Amino acid sequence: MDSPNVLLLLTTLSLTVSSAISGSVVEDLANLQPPSDFNTTIMKNCQHNPSLRYCNSSSVDLKEIFRFTIVASHLCNESKNPNCVHSFDKIDLRNRPKIAPLYLSYSFFWKYCPSTIFSIDLSNTSLKGSFPTEVLCCAQIQALDLSLNGLAGEFPIESFSPLTNLTSLNLSYNYFSESKISDSRFFKRFNASSFIHSGLISYQECFKESTSLTPSMLRAATNGFSRKNQIVRSEGVEIYKGTLRDGTEVRIEVYRDCISREKRQEFVEECKVLVELRHKNLVQVLGWCSNRNKRAIVTEWTDGETIEMWLSDSAPPWKLRLKILSGVVAGMLYLQENWPEVVSDIRIDSVLLTDNHEPLLSRFQVGDRYRNSKKIHWFGIFLLEIITNRRSQEFERGEAGFIEHVRENYPENLHEVIDARMKLPENIFDQAKHGIELGLMCTDQSISKHPGLDQISHMINKVYESCLELAPQNHKRSHGDGEEQQDDQSKQQKTTPERSETGDTVYNITCSSQWIESAPVVLKMTSSRY
Repeated sequence: MDSPNVLLLLTTLSLTVSSAISGSVVEDLANLQPPSDFNTTIMKNCQHNPSLRYCNSSSVDLKEIFRFTIVASHLCNESKNPNCVHSFDKIDLRNRPKIAPLYLSYSFFWKYCPSTIFSIDLSNTSLKGSFPTEVLCCAQIQALDLSLNGLAGEFPIESFSPLTNLTSLNLSYNYFSESKISDSRFFKRFNASSFIHSGLISYQECFKESTSLTPSMLRAATNGFSRKNQIVRSEGVEIYKGTLRDGTEVRIEVYRDCISREKRQEFVEECKVLVELRHKNLVQVLGWCSNRNKRAIVTEWTDGETIEMWLSDSAPPWKLRLKILSGVVAGMLYLQENWPEVVSDIRIDSVLLTDNHEPLLSRFQVGDRYRNSKKIHWFGIFLLEIITNRRSQEFERGEAGFIEHVRENYPENLHEVIDARMKLPENIFDQAKHGIELGLMCTDQSISKHPGLDQISHMINKVYESCLELAPQNHKRSHGDGEEQQDDQSKQQKTTPERSETGDTVYNITCSSQWIESAPVVLKMTSSRY
């Protein structure tokens, strides 16, 4: 075995035992006993890798280490690590409030936290109470995200001192007691965005970095607007990569145009709104510059590519496309619920992608310019492009031609529409089919009532969760090979737009699996077509 932590976690022994336990982990964990040769296994592990935490323990509790091994095996898989026999790089339980507290309760796991873990994400898991100091036993981590929870009380500043490798921290949207965190040398490595609405620093401290910047500050950040720092140059716009005084890497978009004083003031007022946007699926606007000769917007730096580039270059699988859709809708919902005057451009050439496959909405307009139905229409186009890997501009009539192409092939010839590179098995192909249905519903201008963003979010998240948990079933052929194949169940579950007796369009999303929580469910949107 090549990897140092293979013997730590997933020995043949632990795999054999864990397979006998329920996949959700551990109602009977306390009753399990290590086998007779477990002591020998532990000794071999420590000989192979003496740095393992339990090897340095003053007293070896075999039962505790045995339980640790089993929980580690399950947690590695729950966190979607690609190959738990060889690696356990991250703990990722975000958006999973049902199981995150369970794993936090296993103090014996955190006591022997695997040294290979570099990232822990427990965001949006409904955690409550005091700070979960157990996670700090993983002192080697580089990233920690506990945002969007209900954590409260005193914050353990001193307990963070051993985390010398920590470079990414997000404690936003919690309820900690205000502390002198800004006085700690350790926390000066993080900017204010790590603590938005956490209670740890004041509102004024939070936004003191997101202010008006002077031309000289931008000049210093870009080494005098050097060509080496320049990324894009086009008529009227130049984009630079820069570094602010505190070390924050930024993207600086400079507009070299002459506008009236009124327009400049309007630009500043819009920027004052944009710097207050805080969501993991929105590019963070850090500041702006505005004077007679120059305007600029400063945003966080992202190394990721656009969704368009990602689709074209990597043939991403279905579950990652669902993750993108889920994140985009989450960003749109945040704006709708908190900043309804802000509209985001959600075209696939403007949405960025992080290394962790989180989408980032990157272009915004301030002002109530668009109705909600228009936003839903844009998302419908985005959804169809994600599933088909086709672009509206490829068609002679643009968006109208693209939608007509999809509609003409729905539902009988969807193998001609859905991106064949995904090679979807039948059970997953059914999910993509219902995604096409949702996209057509969102873009159908003949109906008066479209699904809301909250409905869309619920549908997509249910499918994404089930896709992560769904073991691919055996099928004779995967869709995407250029030939049609439908089993009896799928033939019975056709979801075609129908006409009611009044001439209304009726969409039936009858999904026995995932798009809607109850099954089967019929969601009807009706309106007069003429």
